[in-house]
Amino acid sequence: MAGGRPVGSTDIADMMEPYGRLGLVEVGDGAHGCEAAIDRTLATERVDMGRRADAYLGTMSWDRT
Repeated sequence: MAGGRPVGSTDIADMMEPYGRLGLVEVGDGAHGCEAAIDRTLATERVDMGRRADAYLGTMSWDRT
């Protein structure tokens, strides 16, 4: 995501909350679900996804973390 690319992942907790909930990554369950999530990322409008991801990530900092 930091590289400006769509992300596909399995349903691990760190992806589901907050990134999956916010629609910033495509998430799938298991190997086939992850493959489908990656396929969805390839069909995602990168500019829109990048803007939404940048807006969210802009609210975060190492100091807050």
